[in-house]
Amino acid sequence: MKNKSAIIFTENLVLISYNKKNTMHSTFPQGFDDIFAPLGLSHLSAEEKQKMLSEMQEIVENRVTLRILDSIPVDQRPIFEKLEKDEEFTEFLKKHNIDPVAISLEEGMKFREELVADSSFIQGQIEARMENTPKAD
Repeated sequence: MKNKSAIIFTENLVLISYNKKNTMHSTFPQGFDDIFAPLGLSHLSAEEKQKMLSEMQEIVENRVTLRILDSIPVDQRPIFEKLEKDEEFTEFLKKHNIDPVAISLEEGMKFREELVADSSFIQGQIEARMENTPKAD
């Protein structure tokens, strides 16, 4: 597929734009900004949190893009690649029962759950090793 389309996330909405001149903004679903507490990272500075959020958002954006592209029937992809207007794109997605807002919310929440689960696992491993480490007298 040509690099003419971009998925843009804003305030719980996913907008698809064919104009690469647009600036790409992204946010996770409401409540996602509180991800740092369950990860044990509340102590990070605002700058560090923003950097991490940007990286997380990029991961979710990539997942959403892949899901949308994977949802397009193979025989319809050449048609999709030729779409030029946002209205055409929106209509194409509706016609093929692809809901980019639902996909973005699902992927955002799924990613959040994965982060929290991984963090809990890692914290448990650290605690177990600390308990099994002999203390120096």
